[in-house]
Amino acid sequence: MLQTQSPVDKPKKMRWFLPLLSGLLVVAVLVGALLISFTARGGAHAAAASFTRAQIINIIHNAFGTGTLGNQAISVATCESSLNPNAFNPAPPFAMGLFQIAKGTWAEAGIGKGNPFNPTDNAQAARRLYNRQGWAPWACQPSSLCPAMIQNGSTGSLVVSLQSELDSLYSKKAFPNSPFNFHPLLAKDGQFGTLTANAVKDFQKQKRLAVDGVVGPNTWHALGRC
Repeated sequence: MLQTQSPVDKPKKMRWFLPLLSGLLVVAVLVGALLISFTARGGAHAAAASFTRAQIINIIHNAFGTGTLGNQAISVATCESSLNPNAFNPAPPFAMGLFQIAKGTWAEAGIGKGNPFNPTDNAQAARRLYNRQGWAPWACQPSSLCPAMIQNGSTGSLVVSLQSELDSLYSKKAFPNSPFNFHPLLAKDGQFGTLTANAVKDFQKQKRLAVDGVVGPNTWHALGRC
């Protein structure tokens, strides 16, 4: 004879079925989270910490010096990665980091050490590569004719030249709006101080450059000097 399940039996079964279902859902969520974590680790490079433009330039100077070679290195890194230590080209040869060093080149003996997305490690590797082959490995070549980088605290005839150029541009209304409070005329005294830095920042803003008050290859180029 066919037996029918009494209404009293249903709640009893639900008491053990619902906890079981909840447990299975928890396990599924945990497994999914682990899979996402492993995928993320395997599919992305280790990102470098955040660095300011000034810090990146200082790192490059530490590797290449502050003279002509250092300025060349800054121009190459600016062209290759826009000074972004996390830059990565997913197409072969898989260029990595500040100086966009190819993955295979990084693996060569005596070149890559540490993390290619750490700007210090990348700049040091770039210097070792430069010592071996010059600038030949890079698609971007340095702007060798650019004057030396100058900034707040710099002195000398190059600063006088800069001050004269900025005054001339202001008088020609090349950048009439002055968000950084540049009030001409600048004293042609060869002292790169706050007023000269403000003038540089106004010029950089007008030219859509990085507004940092530092006159490096990009700013010299915008001034027509290289």
